Amino acid sequence: FGLRDDAVGAVYDGATRWRDPLPVRLPAPPFSVQTPRAPVDIVVGYAGCSPAPIDALVAEGVAGLVWAGTGNGAVPTTVASRLRAAVDAGVVVVRASRSGRGAVTRCASSDNLPFLHSGDLDPGKARVLLMLALGAGEPVAALQGHFDALASPRVTP
Repeated sequence: FGLRDDAVGAVYDGATRWRDPLPVRLPAPPFSVQTPRAPVDIVVGYAGCSPAPIDALVAEGVAGLVWAGTGNGAVPTTVASRLRAAVDAGVVVVRASRSGRGAVTRCASSDNLPFLHSGDLDPGKARVLLMLALGAGEPVAALQGHFDALASPRVTP
């Protein structure tokens, strides 16, 4: 269950990737600490959790939700329909992991769900990135690119 920080490579989304030997210069994001922050909240998932907090936050008018699921940000079927309804209502949903280690990646079980994935950012950091990106007016289509660039595992193809 653990991910070693001293590994020379890893397998993500079925592809072998090697740890980058040189520092990677990331492009400057279109937001900063002065960017207005959009209302984004975190919903913690667990066995038997209720979808009521999702519905309440959507009704309150959040712009984004970070789903703090188990493992690879797993979304149980009991709440998947409520998160999908949130997306249909214009709320951006990001899958993150509350496990403490490992990256959240695209996976076969979530391919048909309209959610972003947080890479190696924990739910709190994913929330900050989403708050700033939405606050800067970034289009939804560009958001996964920010997570891929700023929060992906530190490995290269």
